[in-house]
Amino acid sequence: MEAQLAVYAQADETQAETALVSHVRHVHALENAIDGCVRAENALQSKRGLELVAYELRTAIEALQRIIGEVYSDDVLNEIFSTFCIGK
Repeated sequence: MEAQLAVYAQADETQAETALVSHVRHVHALENAIDGCVRAENALQSKRGLELVAYELRTAIEALQRIIGEVYSDDVLNEIFSTFCIGK
């Protein structure tokens, strides 16, 4: 999973036109998901407790959910609607 996320988050110039990442906040969310997976893997390897592993994986899942619209925060909604122009 981490390798696939890395491919999407770090698409090279030849893939830029076909990349699935359509917004800067999606790139950030993918990066956060990758970071969460890496932290979970490190916690698992260092035997720091399954609670920490679960927490890090949940962080990664929430980052992905922001992309597909399952998590709404005021910050995300403000960012989305700041790009809309409402008539004066």
